[in-house]
Amino acid sequence: MRNKKKSYLLGSVFATLALSVASCSTNVWVDELDFYGRFLRWQDKEGIITIDVQGKRGYEGKARIKIGNDVHNAYISICSSRGSYPSLVVVELDEEENQKIILLNKRRVRDNNGTYYSDRFEIYDDSGNEAIDGLPITLFSSPIPTDSLDARLMGLTTFINKEMGVNITPADAHQLQPYKWLLNYESFSDFSVTFGDDRTFFISGSVNSYGTYTPTREDIAFHFEHDEIFNLEGQSLTFTYDFN
Repeated sequence: MRNKKKSYLLGSVFATLALSVASCSTNVWVDELDFYGRFLRWQDKEGIITIDVQGKRGYEGKARIKIGNDVHNAYISICSSRGSYPSLVVVELDEEENQKIILLNKRRVRDNNGTYYSDRFEIYDDSGNEAIDGLPITLFSSPIPTDSLDARLMGLTTFINKEMGVNITPADAHQLQPYKWLLNYESFSDFSVTFGDDRTFFISGSVNSYGTYTPTREDIAFHFEHDEIFNLEGQSLTFTYDFN
């Protein structure tokens, strides 16, 4: 067993560097956007790293990462490049006391015909820091089970109902912090939308609405238990996703 201190060797020393590379996702190649997709789960066979991609950006998402005997919540951003060329992977661990950053590398995996697999990539560390036991590892993609879809993880995603002219637009997406949205409907423009446990939602402003929601890969339905905005108490309203 490697010394656990090595797990955090990069630690807060790289906090400033991580901020400088946080915008690397703006340089992602179009084919990589298609490759990472949305509503995909990337996981290695040993369960060291699991990434759930549910938001606008297919190349970043909430994650779980095993370091030694501990499992941490994390946010992973993959700074992309074409083919097998290495690219940076920024792992931000969700720590209560101090921000901890681990910087790794990623590359696509070739098949026997010399082309690249569309359902896997490799994460490795060539810095000698040995940040995570078990590297290098290969992550494989599979659709996220429907019962694991979670609106709280759909960062930078807009929800639209064209028939009623309702938009729920992202207000911010601060990675490890809870995402927030704003409701735009007629005179209701300063209303915040939050999602809670057990697939609940709450719309707050001068009046309130709340209930539960049901997400799919195509849309999300709000089921109103109480509604002072649309007068849909006891009814549902379905929104499609807009990732533009």
